[in-house]
Amino acid sequence: MLQDIRDRATGWIAWVIVGLLIIPFALWGVNEYFGGGSTINVAIVNDAPISKPVFLNQYEREIRARKSRPEGAEVLQLKQAVLDRMIREELLTQVAAENGYRISGAMLAAKIRATSYFQNNGQFDEELYRNILQSNGLTPDRYQDSESRS
Repeated sequence: MLQDIRDRATGWIAWVIVGLLIIPFALWGVNEYFGGGSTINVAIVNDAPISKPVFLNQYEREIRARKSRPEGAEVLQLKQAVLDRMIREELLTQVAAENGYRISGAMLAAKIRATSYFQNNGQFDEELYRNILQSNGLTPDRYQDSESRS
């Protein structure tokens, strides 16, 4: 049966049908290429968006920290907990910025050095710090900037 369809689909009518199918896909692809798609926000906190990629990055970090993947209803609970935490952090950041609060360089360095993720045998490990940041797609400057706002 498939051979019959193939044998009959070799004429000019088949090429017209294929051409008609290609046109919408080509136009859709060009539109996505030039349009770039829109960024989806999972929340907006006082005009400050929390984008879906940033949210998913935080969600994956939480899963890595737990060292186990949630299942079933636990997935939704974890996603909601991560989103709630991100909203609270954004609100605190906005309030701190409005009131002129900022962490000092020394306090930021102490905070980073005290983070258990960056310690090896109870001591801060510069190489471990850089490796963890790199594996999470961060640079030290970007991480320090995000930590100074939280």
